[in-house]
Formats: sequence, structure tokens, C-alpha cells
Amino acid sequence: MLRYKNSKTVLNLFILTFLFCFLGQINNSEAKGKAKRLPDFRNFYGICWNGKAHDNLVFAKQMGYDYVFYQRGMENDPLAKDLKFYIESPQYSVYPVPRTLDASKSFTDEEKSLYEKYFAKKNDQPFPNNMATGWFTRPTSFSVEPDFQQQEVIDTMVNRIIKYAKSLERKENNFLCGGFAWDVPQLPGDFWDAPQKKGGQSGGGHQITLSFWNGKDVAYQPAGVKFNYQTYSDGHAAFYKDLFRKCREAFPGSKFMIEPWMVWDSWFAQINDRADSQEITPDLVVQEKDGTEFVNDERIFKTGIITKEFVGSTTPNRVGEKQNREIAATAAMNGAWFSWFGRFGGTGDMPGYRNITEVPARLQLVRRVANWDNLNAVPLSSRSWDGFVYQSPLSRMDSTVIYSAHPDNGKIFAVWLSPDGKIDLPKKTKVISVFRTDSLFVETANGKDDIEIFGHRVKLINNNGLGKGYILRIKK
Repeated sequence: MLRYKNSKTVLNLFILTFLFCFLGQINNSEAKGKAKRLPDFRNFYGICWNGKAHDNLVFAKQMGYDYVFYQRGMENDPLAKDLKFYIESPQYSVYPVPRTLDASKSFTDEEKSLYEKYFAKKNDQPFPNNMATGWFTRPTSFSVEPDFQQQEVIDTMVNRIIKYAKSLERKENNFLCGGFAWDVPQLPGDFWDAPQKKGGQSGGGHQITLSFWNGKDVAYQPAGVKFNYQTYSDGHAAFYKDLFRKCREAFPGSKFMIEPWMVWDSWFAQINDRADSQEITPDLVVQEKDGTEFVNDERIFKTGIITKEFVGSTTPNRVGEKQNREIAATAAMNGAWFSWFGRFGGTGDMPGYRNITEVPARLQLVRRVANWDNLNAVPLSSRSWDGFVYQSPLSRMDSTVIYSAHPDNGKIFAVWLSPDGKIDLPKKTKVISVFRTDSLFVETANGKDDIEIFGHRVKLINNNGLGKGYILRIKK
């Protein structure tokens, strides 16, 4: 039997026990959710091409993301603790020369040699006019693409990528490599015939394949260079397979994702007849184009390669509430996902937000509703969508309100869009606190006076709060 030296010790233990029990009752839903939920690789915050790394980490933590896209400096930020990171298009981070080649500049013999050794060429003209042109940043500047028809190039890229990913890990902070992601992943590569005009107007450049220059899916092969793969697509597939294998060895449990423009047209239609289609299809496939084809195009799932809980939307092209609600609701009804990839916008009618703090609260929250219902294990049979209202036991989206329950703490995150919007509290619960939030959806000021509670419904009575974020803490 344990014996205590004095009554003060006993009293302190009693007080601590009481506090743990009391707090446990208040945060019952929080504790249950946190204890049961494991990190999910599909629950990712994919902004990496713009925004501040620290702000992205603050937002990712607040909104319950498990994975982030790596951005320079994240590994040294304390907020990266317990997060896993994806590296987007990792080959671009390990080139032995700058990814962007400016043809108007001069180059050393060593630089010229490295470009011609490792990257795809389109003809036998003198450097740099012989280099196959990828995405243009300016009329004379373009990305170079690896010559994947050479196994030596594949080996070099894969080894460099693994080494780079290891260098970013901070095991003492549990900031670990979770895998890799690719924008424009199609096997023929991301080649362009000319610069694209600003905004993508007609008359600009077009995405092409190597057949534009060589009549077939092959890079130009200089004398003395050995090609190990008959086509560029075969070499690109070999790169994926080698990297997947070595990444899983170096980082057990690692995952992979791609963001084609359209899930069927830009990926599955191209690889479905390949013998290695299963091997090269990543764990998650998300659609960049706005729309709901990512779950509604049944050709995707008839392949037998993937199911609906492993697809999603990441469209940066639509700012409208109705369009985003339709995408989010369709994802939710199918157990699919709605996330960010690379950027916030800048195409379609979506403004080119430069940081998460510029993104309206409704756009921050609408991309969490489907994901949170998935993470909260809300049965698909308990979700409904009639084209106007999405509803589940823990969430609602319509033209007047967006709200959903955070899977880790049970708090209700809400954005009222109209004075008519109402939150239906979960049964046998009540509101114990309300907070207004800042531009990162983090609690700031007390917002209890902004709302009115009648029965199990909550209404916003401060119209100045329309379009802004609120967090409601509830208890049974």
C-alpha cells in the first residue's frame, strides 16, 4: 500500500484528481476524438508556392491538418512538431543546376555539360537551343525536365531526393517526411511550346509532349548516350516506381499523391492500359480543375485501381460560395477530400491570394467540412445533400452558414453568411464559450454577445460578424 508523508500531499493529490475529472467532463468530446484519431495522409494542407511558412503552420495546427507541404524554414519552426511533410515535385529541389534556364544568359562549360547530361533535349542544335522547354517563367526562361529515358538520371534524382528529404527531418520534434506530391504528373512530361500569356489568354503557349519536336514520345538522343527506356513515358514511370520503393524503405509508411488537371483525362485514361498502372498510381489523386468529375466520372473507379475515398479536389479556380459548397458537399457525400495544393488561387475567378491571412474565412472553412466529417467517421448514410443544403450530424453548409465540428477537440467552427443562418447543436450539448477568430481562424475575443441561443439552435445577432470566423466550445 502507498503511504503519504503528510496531509498536504494527500490534499494536493485530491485537488489534482478533482481537476482532471472536472476538465475531463468539460472536454469529454475533445478527449475521445483525440484518443481515437490517427493521422491521415489525406488530411493535408498543401500550400507551398506562396504564403509565409510560419502562418501556414499556425493555420495547419489550428485546423487539425496532419500533413503539410514543405516550405523552406518549416523544419526550424517549433510549430512543425508532430507534423509530417510532403515535398511537392521533389525532383525540382535537387537539380544539380538551376531548374529555370534563361536562354539569354551565358553559361560555363560545366553548367552546359550538366544541363545536357541530365535534362531532356529536343534536337541537336547548339546549347541552349537544344533543350526541351518546360514551363516558361519569361519569354526566354523555362524549366528543364529530367531525361528520364536514362537510368543514370533516374538513379541520380532518386538518391538526391531521399538525401534531401532526410536533411529536412527533425526527429527530435517529430517533423518527419510523409512522402511526395506532384503537380502535372502525367507520364509524357510537362513540356511547353512557348510562353503562356498572363492569365492564360488564347495565343499563349500550349502544353505539349516530346512528339511535338521528335514525332514520338522520345527525347533527342545524342550520339554516345544510352537510353534505357524506349519512351519518355516509360522512363517517367520507372522514376516513380524507383522513388516509391526507395522512399518506403527510407521513410516507412510514406505516401504519395498527384494533382492532374482532371483525374480521368489527365491520368487514368493515359495509364489504364499499362501493365504497371497499379504500381505508378499514388495513394491519393486530386483534381485541379473545378467541378465534381473527381467522384462523378465512373470511368475512374471502373479501372479497379482506386476508390472514392482516395480522390479529392484541390481546385484553386473558384471563389464563389455556391461553387465551393457544391464541390465540398459532393466530396463529403462520397467520403472524398477537399484541400489546397500549392497555391490559393490566381486562376479562374479566384483572386491570387498571397498568404492564408488574405483568404476569407468561408473559403478557409469550406475545405474542412468534408475532411472533418471523414475524420470524425460520420457514416455516409448520415450525410445528405439536395443540391442546396449539405448536412450531417456534425456539419452544415448552405447559403446562410457553414459549420463543422473539429475532429480533435469537438469545437464547432462556423462562418455565418446571412442573419438567417442557424447552427444546430449536437444532441444533449450546450455552448460554454464563443470566440471570434482572427485571419488564421485562431480564437481572439469573446464572441458570446454576438450570438443568441434558443433551444439547441444558435443564431448570429451581430451582423458585423457575417463572413467572419467563430469557434463555439460545447459540452454535454
